[in-house]
Amino acid sequence: MGANDNAATTRAFVEESQSQERPELLRILTKEMIVNPAKQIELDDLITQEVRSALEILNDKGRHSSQVGSGTNEDQIRNLVKLANEDWEAVRPFCYSLAVAARWGTRDSLSPWVAGIKSIVSAAHKHHDGYEAINNIRHIAAVAVLAVAALACSAHSKWENFKILLADPSVPENYHVGSSIGVLDATGYWKPFDTSSLLPTIFMYAETTGDDPIEILRKYDDRKIGKLYTPIPDWLHSVMKPIFKWSEEEHTQNYHRSEIMLGVVGQDIAIQDALMNGHNLEYARSNWFGRCTWVLRHASKSPIEQMKSELLRDGSSWAPLQAGLFGGNMDRASKAIDSYNNDYHQLSRSRAF
Repeated sequence: MGANDNAATTRAFVEESQSQERPELLRILTKEMIVNPAKQIELDDLITQEVRSALEILNDKGRHSSQVGSGTNEDQIRNLVKLANEDWEAVRPFCYSLAVAARWGTRDSLSPWVAGIKSIVSAAHKHHDGYEAINNIRHIAAVAVLAVAALACSAHSKWENFKILLADPSVPENYHVGSSIGVLDATGYWKPFDTSSLLPTIFMYAETTGDDPIEILRKYDDRKIGKLYTPIPDWLHSVMKPIFKWSEEEHTQNYHRSEIMLGVVGQDIAIQDALMNGHNLEYARSNWFGRCTWVLRHASKSPIEQMKSELLRDGSSWAPLQAGLFGGNMDRASKAIDSYNNDYHQLSRSRAF
């Protein structure tokens, strides 16, 4: 692969590869090409092609039609879990490449992944005719790409890349012509499924155990398993392990760190979006409350409080501020942390049993 100088041949090779091989292939090619300036155009074309392939699936109205919700209750559950899995598989190769780019890319080289993130989030966020519950499943893909970028950047303290990939991009707002909304405000952990239903829990168990969704439902009915507090963050924590290949302990620590940064930056973006669009700040809330709200609910010091301590200790030299997050403004960062912390503690207290 490294000796292949024909861009068209490389793209064809990736396009014709087996679906299970593409994620690792994209990772390898990204590692080889992102550090080589002579390969930037070829890599750009390769990522653009991959995003285009994913969007064909995400924008396929037939796949997200009312037929998914037809049949018996068991048929519907199987169909919805299958659809969510297909939407994840559509972006999985892009995610493997994104994990490399988020760590090793620079402002000058990250544009293909920024464009990909915006396109995938937009495909989920934009209005689609039909059943909302079915259309919203596209958010599985949107949440996955943002979570992968956040984990790669946070684990290696690549805060400038975090800003470029996650804080800066925006997509068109659906109901205010000419307005835009930050990608972290346009999607979130609770967007893919109705949070009151059992479906996200069934999806998480089906994806991580390989069990049939109906068998999982029966286990729930028999009280062998319970409804999960944070099924989508739990699923992400599991499916991202092969992408990063850390030890279990490293993976969990890095994942939780990325959740908190997603949450706080998401809070800042929600506040800025509300200010820009003239919305009530009372409703400017982050979409990113994950596993930390229950896994770390008994911690003597919450990860949000730890972040606030770092900000107070380092002041304007705090690394995320130096990278331009929160507009480089300490007061703005402090306000985002405090606002997020209030909601975080409410959720944690509700799970403290």
